[in-house]
Amino acid sequence: MKTHSCKPSHRFATVALLLVACQAGWAQSGTIEGTISDGVTPLSGVTVIVGDPTQAWKSVLASATTDGSGAYSITFDVGSGGSRDVVVEAAGPAHAPARYDWSDPLPCFFNCGTGGEVTVGAGATVTGIDFSLSAGGRISGTITASDTAAGLPSATVELVDAAELRTFSPQFNATAAPDGSYETTLALPPGDYHVLAAPARDPANYPLFLDNYIAEAWNDRRCEFKTCPIGNTDAVAITGGTVTPGIDFALDPGASLSGNLQPDSIQKLVYLYNAAGQNLDFNFISTADLPATAWAFNGLAGGSYYLQLGPPSGQSDFLRKLHNGLLCPFSGCERARGSAITIPAGASLTLPPDTLAEGGRLAGNIVDAGTGLAPTGIPAGAALGNYDIVDASGTVVGGGQIVESGGDVLLQTSAAVPAGSYYVRTYSEFFGDGIGFVSLGGTSAITGYADAVFPDLPCAGIDCDLAAATPVTVTSGATTSITIGISPGSSISGRVIDAASSDPIEGAIVRLVDAAGDILANTLTDASGEYLMGGFPAGSYYVRTSMSGHLGPGTGAVQLGYFDKVYGATGNCSERLCSPASGTPVVLDGSSDVSLADMAVDSGPVISGRILDASTGFVIPRGQVEVYTSGGDLVGRYKLGFFDATYRTTALPPGVYTVVPVVSPAYGTVSIASTGPAPAARGGVPEGRLVEMGTEDVVADLQVVDLALDAIFADRFAETVP
Repeated sequence: MKTHSCKPSHRFATVALLLVACQAGWAQSGTIEGTISDGVTPLSGVTVIVGDPTQAWKSVLASATTDGSGAYSITFDVGSGGSRDVVVEAAGPAHAPARYDWSDPLPCFFNCGTGGEVTVGAGATVTGIDFSLSAGGRISGTITASDTAAGLPSATVELVDAAELRTFSPQFNATAAPDGSYETTLALPPGDYHVLAAPARDPANYPLFLDNYIAEAWNDRRCEFKTCPIGNTDAVAITGGTVTPGIDFALDPGASLSGNLQPDSIQKLVYLYNAAGQNLDFNFISTADLPATAWAFNGLAGGSYYLQLGPPSGQSDFLRKLHNGLLCPFSGCERARGSAITIPAGASLTLPPDTLAEGGRLAGNIVDAGTGLAPTGIPAGAALGNYDIVDASGTVVGGGQIVESGGDVLLQTSAAVPAGSYYVRTYSEFFGDGIGFVSLGGTSAITGYADAVFPDLPCAGIDCDLAAATPVTVTSGATTSITIGISPGSSISGRVIDAASSDPIEGAIVRLVDAAGDILANTLTDASGEYLMGGFPAGSYYVRTSMSGHLGPGTGAVQLGYFDKVYGATGNCSERLCSPASGTPVVLDGSSDVSLADMAVDSGPVISGRILDASTGFVIPRGQVEVYTSGGDLVGRYKLGFFDATYRTTALPPGVYTVVPVVSPAYGTVSIASTGPAPAARGGVPEGRLVEMGTEDVVADLQVVDLALDAIFADRFAETVP
């Protein structure tokens, strides 16, 4: 790491003059200088940037262009700390990007991640920041309107590395000329790239596009708001030293959606989601915009959509909800619920005016039930998970974070919920996270304490006796403050290992269940295969693995190719087919911790696959599948993986299974119906794909269709067929 400090440039400079110069002229700035070459020849016209890796990725502090000798000089703000660690990167019209003093792959360019930093002091000039670039390539083409063939001026093009899905800063994008032609200005490394084109945003009316057209991925794949699974699209080959021509786009006319949201006295956020519940965009009505109430989106492909309407989270007593009236008072609510908005391709829809209702909020603190004081030994500022606000039916309707602050444990103020009576517990269903052990919802824990429901009744994880608890009254326009008392409980620890090798298994889910198999709490194993969960009140429990599953609705999928095991059982099982009675109960006294013997799990065959949108061919990134036996018993629900959008079941014994895609009410299954019985709770036989399992893995992709588009197709088909 190169450094430089403020030093006199002349040997006769006085200390006083130097001090004045450093403070007045250079106090907040520093300079980096160097030369860019191809390893032999200096390169002119190369863009050089300085970035701060602690700031937002792809943000640039300052930039310059090399002169005829390949030299550059960049002066930038070093901040108030007296020095700044920065990265220096460069790219040219014919040369791919690189970072000074760094050769390892970076997740993106420019300014993405740490490595190769140069330290620059206030008033300092750091010289000799020289590095070389290798040959790269660019693309060119046109962006036009499919209905008029006219160019779309100011439309943008951006590229994504197909091999590693690396992205690039705006300097690597292209902007279309008035006739729609474009050419990227900075080269990228040779390789294959996905390319996206989109109309320009209206700077005066964000998030609207200047031209109402649908963003597109090359080659002729609609990609509204640039949110499609880019890995499903065709790639363009870029060759070093060349410009690849003919990467042309003809964007289709978009649909639009608009409305008005009262009251006019508060900030408002309108979020737009597609049929799968994936966020597409948002419209923010800020304080500066008030008393505005109008919102709008364009550039829509058409089909089914969901809206979330409300104030910014936690900033108002007004209730957040979906367009269909279903409440959404906390960040973990599922947006793709209930009836969707349907918009035909190219159409314009204005919703009736809507008004947010007022509710109330909750806040408070947590104390040791025995002492009345805050629990001790918690790191300052620690995130301790989340609390749930629960209605009389046990349904979570809201919640907030639990944090340490100044020696206290606080229930941070919740988003607004409707006026009424609620129960408040320290366990978070959304994250599957208890207060006594670290999971995904926090960075620390109140170790050894059992969860509780207000005022101080201990809970076995999510299982609280609401009939014995005291409800909390929430009043519109007010924040109700409460104190929850928690007590120590018994913790459970153990290890999960591979039965064949005895190697520890990292990232396996371990669940605490009751005699009926209902899940009470869960946690993940660490790199040593070890787990810890608790505390829990006195009682008899069972412990089992979930080798493919998730901790809660707000967590990612765990996908390990093993059978499950109930602690103490001799045989294998699969998720919900695991019978607690096959294992050994774990009896807790509420004060002593219990260490269990290893649970050794066997590998086995799994079903895996993707859910595809039949109308677009794209992989759907959000959702899950339900798997049923030939007898109609539910084996489990398996979420799609975050990165590859693939489901993967627990290992399964030989047999015939029905795999049912579950995305949202806006989608219907494109498949044949299972011939076996199904649980009555589903209302009949589930439609899905029949899969016959033997001793090998099976890949089974599934298809769904947006019911809004399906209805349009059916109507058109009916018009042409007698």
